[in-house]
Order: sequence, then C-alpha cells, then structure tokens
Amino acid sequence: MTRDKLNEICFERQKLTVPLEMTITTSNKFPLSQIAEIIKDNLEKIGASVKVENVSLSDLQTNVLAKRDFEILLFGEALGSIPDPFPFWHSSQKDDPGLNISSYASKEADKLLEKAREAQTAEERQTNLETFQDILINDLPAILLVRPDYVYITSDDLGGFAIQKITEPSKRFSTIDQWYIK
Repeated sequence: MTRDKLNEICFERQKLTVPLEMTITTSNKFPLSQIAEIIKDNLEKIGASVKVENVSLSDLQTNVLAKRDFEILLFGEALGSIPDPFPFWHSSQKDDPGLNISSYASKEADKLLEKAREAQTAEERQTNLETFQDILINDLPAILLVRPDYVYITSDDLGGFAIQKITEPSKRFSTIDQWYIK
C-alpha cells in the first residue's frame, strides 16, 4: 500500500484520451445533406471529429436502413395527414423491412400505438397518440430536429384555392381542379 501511495504521489498518471469520432449517414438529397453539414460543423467546434457520408436514396434503403448499418443516421419520417407513427416506433417494426430504425422498444408505447390504430373516435386516437408522444420524448430513442413548413404564395386573383393542412409538397395541388382566375 505504501508503494502504491508513493507511486500515486510521485508519478503523474497518464490520462487516457479517447477521441470523439463519428460518422453521420444521410441521403444526398436536399435538405438532409445540408443539415448534416451544419451538425458536423457544430460538433467539430466542441472537438469532435465528424465525417458525413451522403448516400443515394436507394443505397440508404438497401444498405443502411435494411442492415441498420450506421453510427448516426439523419433521416426523415413522413407522416400523412392522419399521422400513424406505428411503423416508425412499434417494437414489431425493429427488423427490416420495418421502419423502427432506432430499434426502440417499449411495451407501454406499443400498447398506445395499437390502441391509437384501434380507436373508434378521433378524440380517443388523439389521446393515445399524445400519451405515446410523452413516452417517446421521455425515452428519447431519437432526436427530432426539423419539421419543415410548406409555405405557398398565391395571387389575390386565384380563387378556389383552399387553405388546408399540407403534409407533403405534392398535396398543394390536391384541389387544383377547383382553382380559377377572376
């Protein structure tokens, strides 16, 4: 014990330094590749070494997602106008071809997702999804970064254009058959 104490006092212990290195894999499509570069720049400011791997959408689907082959994945989740997060978060979807790519598993969350799908009313569905959302936020299996807003400018002369919830860009034309110019 004396020798150990003397060694502790007399000889400086070498500190083990482990570099923080990571690869962000994402699609080579806008805006994901640009967002990945912003994340990389910010992480490098705190001393991390970051590589961004931009891959085609087909390569992302067949090699990265199917094999769950990534360190950090920057990816999007497309929910429709009636959101169904089941494919992205239910534990039954952890393996390919399921979309639960973070391999998230929670019995409580699974039950809520199932109840939301079986709900007889919109209110019941909303209650189940909101409770699920609270669990997901608490468990944090992924970091949700961005939800884009779709903003479209129209002329005052355009009639019949219905302002509605647009969940994807192509939906902006869903009522085009009702548009007219004064």
